Amino acid sequence: MSVNIFGSSGKSDKTPGVSKKYVDSKFITLTKDLQSNVNKAGDVMNGSLDMGANKITSSYLPKEGIDLINKGYVDNKFVSNTNYGHLKNYVDNKFVNKSGDVMSGSLDMGNNKISSTHIPANPEDLITKGYADINFVKKTDSITKNYVDTRYFKNSVGLVPILNEYVNKNGFIVSASSEKDDPPVKQAAFSVFYNEKINWLTNNVNTNFWIQIKCPEKTIIYKIALRGPGYMDGDGKTTYHWKVQGRDDDMDWNDLAIFTTILSNRLKFFNIPQNPPTAYNHFRLFFISAVPNTVVGLSYWQLYSLDPII
Repeated sequence: MSVNIFGSSGKSDKTPGVSKKYVDSKFITLTKDLQSNVNKAGDVMNGSLDMGANKITSSYLPKEGIDLINKGYVDNKFVSNTNYGHLKNYVDNKFVNKSGDVMSGSLDMGNNKISSTHIPANPEDLITKGYADINFVKKTDSITKNYVDTRYFKNSVGLVPILNEYVNKNGFIVSASSEKDDPPVKQAAFSVFYNEKINWLTNNVNTNFWIQIKCPEKTIIYKIALRGPGYMDGDGKTTYHWKVQGRDDDMDWNDLAIFTTILSNRLKFFNIPQNPPTAYNHFRLFFISAVPNTVVGLSYWQLYSLDPII
């Protein structure tokens, strides 16, 4: 008697222990399982293949545009010494080098930012918000308290030109409460804006004395520079208790800053903080006292302005 591969003669639906129906169902299931698997001899996927952390290898050399490629093909085609030149030229001409480059066209950053810690030195250098906040100030209207979107630049050039007389043709006028007349040279007030070898000295006055300058236009100042008498020997020093004041014509003086400091024959700078920044056309140095009672006066005074950006 002949039997099939499943042990049945095919003449009966029943065999001892195994029925034909059971065997047939198993065969159908196995056939379906085989149809859902990839054939080693070649096949076509009808779904995605996720390899996870596993790799696919192949020594096949791609010919068609849809053929996948291996690392060896890429290395040989694009990175080898014989073929890299044209790719390098393409990259160099097409993309910006991280180590520095020059754009040949416009760059639209959209809503993205460019950041830098570079401190600008050349006129064409862009500036950061931090640099602008330090070197520019915003003004608030002191009457309405409304914000006025005006920006000012800290001018590093002195406001007052060289003066060799009390009244300048441009409208600067210098005066002082006391001057020492020591022939042949008068220690005049305008000397502080003229020559460091010539001083303004008081006539032996060391309390409540002043020197002032009237400017042709209202100006906001943010710092001043001072130097004690220029012929003081060595490190000769005098301690001054003094203040910087500003006013408009026929108005009371406003104290802008008060200092107690030592002045010698070395130049010193003093910041004049103003909040809000206020413009005046008169500025005065009022000296409350000077100790010791020796040579009292100045050889240099300069004002530095905040200029509006137009």
